[in-house]
Amino acid sequence: MTATIAIDSEYVDKFATAVMHTALWADCMPRIAGDETETGMDAGEAQSYDLSDLSDDCRATFMEVCEDFCAANAADLADIDPGRAGYDFWLTSRGHGAGYWDGDYPYELGQRLTEAAKVYTFDGVWFDEHGSVFIDY
Repeated sequence: MTATIAIDSEYVDKFATAVMHTALWADCMPRIAGDETETGMDAGEAQSYDLSDLSDDCRATFMEVCEDFCAANAADLADIDPGRAGYDFWLTSRGHGAGYWDGDYPYELGQRLTEAAKVYTFDGVWFDEHGSVFIDY
């Protein structure tokens, strides 16, 4: 049996960091007038962004959402590494075809976390012509 992990501010910080890294990797798209260039996971461009590129509002939104999710699901997260949980949260909430439900968790746990993550509807993560990253939530 694994040791139970405290769902405290350190857990939430690690969870949120993983969520933000995954969002940049998987979904960072341009919002530049007239630019229809494919970006994000398929083009590999988002990997050139890091957490320092996130706007203050974007970071605050991520933290608020992550705090809420972790508090609401503390019992189910207690045996899951926060980095892994954060990564799977983003993929699940955005419908990427991987995440909590894909078999890496006990079935019932994966289903509960999947349903909980789907409550959080992100419209996208994008960057502007100045390289700042924003989130629509």
